[in-house]
Amino acid sequence: MINSQLPPPPSQVNEPEEHAGSSSGAYGGQSSRPGKLAVPTDDGVLYVAFGDILLLIAEGSYTRVHCQDGSEYLMCGNLQKVVNRLPSGRFHRCHRRYVINLGKITKLIRNGGYRAVLNTGMEVEVSRRHWAALLLAMGGA
Repeated sequence: MINSQLPPPPSQVNEPEEHAGSSSGAYGGQSSRPGKLAVPTDDGVLYVAFGDILLLIAEGSYTRVHCQDGSEYLMCGNLQKVVNRLPSGRFHRCHRRYVINLGKITKLIRNGGYRAVLNTGMEVEVSRRHWAALLLAMGGA
């Protein structure tokens, strides 16, 4: 039959399973557009380059995306759902609320609590549980 040779309609295509992440805290999955995260806006979709993303913050069923230029975007979907759309090895979950871009970290502080300092000067809390994995992801120390 000819119909059996046609690809299935979009509603029947298997969706990729969500990635659970690795034990090291590094995350990654597929993006809807190579090198960019699709951020829905009121008037369409904005594509933010992965390299422009500093930090993702969980806000209940939403995720706030902080960018290098100071802009912020609120996305519908929990943190894990957004993280699954990011490239592997470039982002790291450092706290249950935070995922940071490893390339934006300039300093790690362990005095008076664990924190990561980003290239904008912003300090992000790192949980004790994720500290060792973050050090490893950054190349040790």
